[in-house]
Amino acid sequence: MGHAARPGGARRRSRAGEVRTRSGCWKCRERRVKCPEQRPICGHCERLGFVCTYDVRLSWQTVQKAEPRRRKTAPRVQDWMFLNTVSEDFVDTDLFDLFLWDDLSSCDTSSVISTPSHLSRGSSPSLSTLSPSSSPLPTYTETPCQDIAPYIPPLALSKDDAYLWEYFATCVTPQCSLDNITNPYRNVVLRIAASSPQGPLFQCIIGASANQLHNLGHKGFEAKIWHSRANALALLRRGMEGQVSLTDTLHTDYDSAAQILGSAVMLCFSEILQDCSETWTAHADFALSYLQRDDGGTQTLAPVLRDLAQFSVSYFTYHRVLVATASPRLFTRSVIARKETSRTTPLRSLTGCPDRLLALIADVTELAYEQETLELTDEFAHRRNSIERELHELYQPATSAPDAEEAEFNHVAELKRLTTLLYLHSRIDNAGPREPHVMRLTARILQLLKGISLRTNTILWSLFIVATLGVRPESDGDRNLVIERLAALQQTRQLGNVRKARQIIEDVWRTRDLKASHATRGWSILTDKYGTISLA
Repeated sequence: MGHAARPGGARRRSRAGEVRTRSGCWKCRERRVKCPEQRPICGHCERLGFVCTYDVRLSWQTVQKAEPRRRKTAPRVQDWMFLNTVSEDFVDTDLFDLFLWDDLSSCDTSSVISTPSHLSRGSSPSLSTLSPSSSPLPTYTETPCQDIAPYIPPLALSKDDAYLWEYFATCVTPQCSLDNITNPYRNVVLRIAASSPQGPLFQCIIGASANQLHNLGHKGFEAKIWHSRANALALLRRGMEGQVSLTDTLHTDYDSAAQILGSAVMLCFSEILQDCSETWTAHADFALSYLQRDDGGTQTLAPVLRDLAQFSVSYFTYHRVLVATASPRLFTRSVIARKETSRTTPLRSLTGCPDRLLALIADVTELAYEQETLELTDEFAHRRNSIERELHELYQPATSAPDAEEAEFNHVAELKRLTTLLYLHSRIDNAGPREPHVMRLTARILQLLKGISLRTNTILWSLFIVATLGVRPESDGDRNLVIERLAALQQTRQLGNVRKARQIIEDVWRTRDLKASHATRGWSILTDKYGTISLA
């Protein structure tokens, strides 16, 4: 009499006459032999030396992606408020109202520059999720581009140029200045570019914006970078051919002078953004020599040029002072106007610290240059001690700030003050990372770095100096902190100088690790090795 087979039954026959059970150990079931079922180890596993287990194992069905179904969404119903206004209601609109409107309508740039979600040029999906914007940019059309920056008239631009212009104005410029109200990129450079869309400065801005998007992974903008750059250089050459004297241009042909200065700034900006090659120094040298031809200073210039000239001097001075801290062959005498003490100078907006602190960095570099060429004297020691004393006197705690924005400035200023002290000890005294006073400064700098916003590039110099001159070979935790900060800073905009700074830092660390005598070296470990990196 036969028995009906039951699916999932407790017993089944396999080999001739052998009955296997589903309650045997897993090794016997894998070998397809009858398990004697001794616990905790069956006889087969004990004899053969196998691992014997009786646990329960779950098997899962393959999960397949369901096809999405389109659902019709009901129209959104809102309570709309209508304002009955006429043009006369806006007659008394003042500067403060416009700045307030611009601040409220700008995109969220608190962490990472991200591309707008509607970008569809073969962009990488991950890029649009880096930092969702609380107020996405509008979809661009062939219509005139309006409301891009304060006081910029509507521009009739192509779709590509309108997108790149708006991206630079709305997403890039907030990442370039600590002070949003006095942001010189938005309030000075964009206004001059908008006054002449056929000029070289406009092409430089379009190229810089395309360069930024290309760095973020949008490869479709690569051709636009080189096309805009070629147009800008051609327009610059054409504009300068008929000029007899560059100095006269500053006081006669205001539009040409503004285009030349603004283009020099943005060409330098793009070179640093792309790969930080040595070509950025050529633009800086030209612009500074162009401005220094005029003995009257920026105050004698026309109003349309004065703000741009002051910003240009600040921009190139900032870069020149910091590059000399790593590349002594690029040392030049300081051109900082030390009598400028205003809290709203372009230099402070870019650096986050008082103008005097930047002048002291230049003083340290100048003193080191003289140390290499002159004999040490009492006067030299007096100047060195005077610089250190003034650096200690510049201390200003963040708790004394009246608001959060000023507190951020104070944090950045304190970070750079401590970094300048570290630079002084390493550059003038050649103090190594294991000196007690260097160790104390390093610990304080690293502690401050943890709490400073990465919305701008202002901490790069401090990161570079403390990593190369302050972090000891055995301090893995400090090295990890530096790498984390560099990675977070690089994620914001993918700047070429941040990539280059990280390469140099890692090279210095390898040098200190490979030879014990290098572990205690001061600034000399950087001498004549790393070219023209911009640390601004």
